[in-house]
Amino acid sequence: MTPPGFEKRTSLSDAKESVRNAALRDRGEWWERFAPLLGPLAVLVLLGFTVGLVVWVRRDRPNRPPPARSSADTAFPEPALIAPAPVAEQPAAGPRGVPAPPPEDPVLLALRQQVLAARRDAEAAEAARDWPAATRAYGAWREAQQAIHEREPASRYADWTALERITAALATIEAQPLAERVAGHRKQAEAAEARGDFAAAAPSWAAARDAQAELNAAFPRSRLAAKDLPGELEVRRQGAASAAVVAEAGREAGAAAAALRERRFPAAVAAVRSALARLDAARTDFPLSRRLDPELRRRLVFLDRAPADLPALQDSLLERLAPLPGAPDRRLLASEVPQRLYERVMNHNPSQRQGPFFPVESVSWTEAVEFCLRASLVLGRTVRLPDEAEHRAALREQRGSPRLAGKGLALTRAVPEVRGGPPDFSDLLGNVAEWLAAGEEPQARAAGGSYLTPEGATEMPLLQVAKSTRSPEIGFRYVVE
Repeated sequence: MTPPGFEKRTSLSDAKESVRNAALRDRGEWWERFAPLLGPLAVLVLLGFTVGLVVWVRRDRPNRPPPARSSADTAFPEPALIAPAPVAEQPAAGPRGVPAPPPEDPVLLALRQQVLAARRDAEAAEAARDWPAATRAYGAWREAQQAIHEREPASRYADWTALERITAALATIEAQPLAERVAGHRKQAEAAEARGDFAAAAPSWAAARDAQAELNAAFPRSRLAAKDLPGELEVRRQGAASAAVVAEAGREAGAAAAALRERRFPAAVAAVRSALARLDAARTDFPLSRRLDPELRRRLVFLDRAPADLPALQDSLLERLAPLPGAPDRRLLASEVPQRLYERVMNHNPSQRQGPFFPVESVSWTEAVEFCLRASLVLGRTVRLPDEAEHRAALREQRGSPRLAGKGLALTRAVPEVRGGPPDFSDLLGNVAEWLAAGEEPQARAAGGSYLTPEGATEMPLLQVAKSTRSPEIGFRYVVE
């Protein structure tokens, strides 16, 4: 009796055996199909190898002489059947049997020597600035080069670009007198500007411009032609011609600042408007001048925006100032800049918590610097952000308690009111942090902490942030010198 499961194992073995036999049968059929081709293939491989070997052995003996004939061969000479035809003389063989090039045309060789000699003479004369000799040499070079082209255009001595270079060189030589005029006028103009005589410099720049324009028109293929140079010389002319007007406008702007510093407002307004009129006339007459000062004009426009408000604006900027400890020539704003004052100067209010007496916040360092610049214009004095030492000096003099997070504050509080007598410093620690003066680096520091600073802070917090930061925790105050 067959054990259970034995039938399955037997059938599985039979299946494996069938698969193996089929694989062997396929291999046999493949061999029977391709075996007849192996013999011819081997013969071809052997033949190729033999041919390659023969070529490799004979590669250095292309012209082996015929074997010498023995005396037995000369005893019975073979009769000549047909006289061989005369063979044309072949050029001497070069290396490896390559035919030697045909002999050079002696006329071309002579012309080539003339080209080389004329070129050397032309370059030497041009370096010595001997223009007549250079002109003759370039002419001889051109004649010899043209003769080569006419005799054999496909010769290796043909150089069609040389004719373009010769034409440009001759045009450059002919343009030399005009170029020397341009250089002379420029030298005169620069000397006049160096000694501050801009009235004499302007005509010299104009003469240089006209000479260069004439050179460009008469000799466009010259190396001295410069399409953009007349425009550059015109810019220099307008700069020299506008120098006196711009300088006078700057002097009147300085007079306006002195008048504002002394609170002589009518004189200040008159000087501002006169300077602005001069700058506008200069912009109309000399639009290409690089001496025009857009920043100066922007400041004058700001002062002329509302001249009647200048007295009140000065009072608002000065009323909260307190003497800076240890620096009698400087005064620091006792409180942070209130929104009302910021809006009057800058004509907008970026603060998140709005209120005329709340400190301005959400201002970048750049905006705080711009406020100080405009305040400088109004006061006629230097207004700037305080540095860290000035902030610490004022903090030591502060009397009130700081407004920090532990006091139950969740937002900014209004700045203290101005009462009789010198104001006391406040909020140098707490309420909002304050921008400090900085250099050209992209970051600046904000000092003093804010309403989020934990209560009990003993050290003045310093926050290093990007100058473009606008945070509801950062405001500023200013120093007047």
